[in-house]
Amino acid sequence: MSRYATTTGPATVSPAEWPKEIPRLSDKRATLLVFAHPQCPCTRATLIELAQIMTEHRIHLDARVYFYEPAIKPSNWSDSGISEDASRLPGVRVIKDVEGELASRFHARTSGQVLFYDSQGHLRLSGGITPLRGHAGYNDGHDAISALLDGKRPLVTRTPVFGCSLIRETL
Repeated sequence: MSRYATTTGPATVSPAEWPKEIPRLSDKRATLLVFAHPQCPCTRATLIELAQIMTEHRIHLDARVYFYEPAIKPSNWSDSGISEDASRLPGVRVIKDVEGELASRFHARTSGQVLFYDSQGHLRLSGGITPLRGHAGYNDGHDAISALLDGKRPLVTRTPVFGCSLIRETL
């Protein structure tokens, strides 16, 4: 059980600058992208942390959660209500990421991958915002986002991502 909880997704390197071919959400506010698989049970912990971040900082932040969705859904496809839960978070917009196209452009491979871009489009944090798979609570990702939004230098710029693969159609 502890091995599962502490197993991270593969480390990836996301674009250091916002990709020019993708329109930026805002040039006045920071952007927080969350990539998730709607069947990953670990995603609920990420949403708990995202809710806390948005409660503390939503006036300074544009947040989007991109949920993987296959172009052709298998008969057993379900999002288990996770995307609906995400859509209820204040200041968060939920978007279907068909075939993981946007996740691929940002090199996200694990559900729970978070990318924080400042208002100039510079990547300032890449990683997760949970301390373990499926567990909410104190973590370096949340602290780094808070520091960045408070105009401080974060202690870390990369954190581990605890979650399931984004590329599997069913988990």
